[in-house]
Amino acid sequence: MALFPIKYRPFFLILFVLFLAFLFFLNNLKDLSKFGCIEQTVFSVGTQLQKATNSFVSVPVNVWKRYCCLLGVERKNALLVREIKALRQENNLLRESFLSTQRLRELLNFKDRLSFKTVASEVVGVDASLFFKTVFIDKGKKERIKKDLAVINEDGVVGKVLRVVDSSSVILLLPDKNFAVDALVQKTRSRGVVAGAGAGLCEMKYVPQSETVETGGLVVTSGLEGVFPKGVPIGRIISANKSGCSSFQEIAIKPVVDFGKLEEVLVVLDY
Repeated sequence: MALFPIKYRPFFLILFVLFLAFLFFLNNLKDLSKFGCIEQTVFSVGTQLQKATNSFVSVPVNVWKRYCCLLGVERKNALLVREIKALRQENNLLRESFLSTQRLRELLNFKDRLSFKTVASEVVGVDASLFFKTVFIDKGKKERIKKDLAVINEDGVVGKVLRVVDSSSVILLLPDKNFAVDALVQKTRSRGVVAGAGAGLCEMKYVPQSETVETGGLVVTSGLEGVFPKGVPIGRIISANKSGCSSFQEIAIKPVVDFGKLEEVLVVLDY
């Protein structure tokens, strides 16, 4: 069998000749005076071949380097994204803590202005049942909280204590239909009973038709039932109708407290 196939022999012959020429060229490099035209031609051809070889080899090398570089950048980007998410979460927690501290400071400032004793508490849960509108607070018997005590905040009436255990309590909210408090219209001093009407509203009962009741008037606690201090805002009148078949007016009230944003409250111990 021949060492090289016939069809490849010219190619290998050319390579062999070039190799001999290259050896000859290297030998002549020892004596720069023999660096003639042929050597210059071989040197130029060799240089171009070397450039072509370097270019051919450098392409995949550069592609690989760029690929590795992109992998590194991708890892760094993923790490930066995680760090950004962590920083955003930390920022949100710090902002929430700041807002909570600010609300608590305002509540405590309001507490200091009151002439009666109260206990500041945080809302920690909401009753999801359909029968009562209640929330849970983080104070109970240990803080001398008892059933039926009044619950307020800096806006006005929140509700009253429904149930108590050692370290928490259930608060019945003002709009609940089981809630009632003696009240009066601040401007006209017309007296009645405010009861929860559901859907976030209340109604003022037992106000005679002879009384003048204006829309937008503020309704406050009368302090006569012995639970709420006198003058605590309850809500504003949104409608007042005089019915011919009743001795009393139909008065709808919107509470001044936003129960959807209720987070801190004061439980009135005594007044």
